Amino acid sequence: MIKFLTIFTLIFLMVQNAHADGKQLSNYCQLALDIGAGIDKDKIESMHAGYCIGFIGGITDLNTIIKAGSGTGLFCIPTDIGVEDKIKTVVSYIETNTKSQSEPNAGAALAAFIKAYPC
Repeated sequence: MIKFLTIFTLIFLMVQNAHADGKQLSNYCQLALDIGAGIDKDKIESMHAGYCIGFIGGITDLNTIIKAGSGTGLFCIPTDIGVEDKIKTVVSYIETNTKSQSEPNAGAALAAFIKAYPC
């Protein structure tokens, strides 16, 4: 049952975010990093930064649920890694793996975490 729910959730995330690709996620996440560095952004850019932070949190929360149900997650982020470093991981991966720029944002973020934090 857990495997079915996991697969369903991943497919749902990718379909729901099919309009948002890796490049857009990277752009939104770069805004979040800029704001964290003290660079002022307008309201729309701030909302986009919030989207990134929430999206990254959702992906990592999903992994926690998968790990709780199956005993192992898709990726294993050390507990001392903060939100900023998670965002940097995703941005760096998307920028260096150009194929991920045109993939759905959920797939790009998952690939970034799987590569950076294997179990």
